[in-house]
Parts: sequence; structure tokens; C-alpha cells
Amino acid sequence: MQKDAYVKATDKYIAALQKTEEYINYCEVKERAKEDENLWRQLCDYRRKRYEFQTMTSAEELFDRVDAFERDYREWKKDPRVMAFLDAELAFCRMMQESNLRIIDAMQFE
Repeated sequence: MQKDAYVKATDKYIAALQKTEEYINYCEVKERAKEDENLWRQLCDYRRKRYEFQTMTSAEELFDRVDAFERDYREWKKDPRVMAFLDAELAFCRMMQESNLRIIDAMQFE
């Protein structure tokens, strides 16, 4: 397959992903969250901290850190806008993970 063919196929794939319920919902919820600068800043901070401790914490520490992290954010997560965003982001991420895993499996990439 020539480069042009897989670039075109990739563009079609991206267009298909952009039409999914998960992506559309994620974009809508993200835009609503961004309307409140403070909320958006808090969401970004939460996501950054969550990513950092997941990638920089040893397996032995992870359970305790996750527990403390969730306690710290328990009240904040009662805001329906927060959970709407986090749920939409998770659904979108899972869709992308499944898609990537299917590609890797189909390509027999080890």
C-alpha cells in the first residue's frame, strides 16, 4: 500500500471516530466545562495529578495513593459537571484503547 492510501484510510478512520457517540459527548462536555475557567483548571489539575501518581508510583504504594487521592477529591466529584466530564473522558479513552488494541492485534505487533 502506498503512503497516500494509508494516509487516506487514516483520515477516513479519524472521521469515523469523530462521529462516534463517545467522541461527540466528550467534546460537548469538555466545552461546557471550559465555560467555567475555574472548573476547567481544576479538572486539568486533577487529571495531571492522577496521571503523575499512576506513572510515578510503585505498585506497592499505588493502592494507598489512590485511596488518599480519591478521599481528597470526594467532595469535588459530587459536582455533576465534574463527573459528566470524567465519565465522558473515560468512555472516549476506552474507545480509543479498544481501537488501538484491535489495530495492534490485527497487525500481529508483539
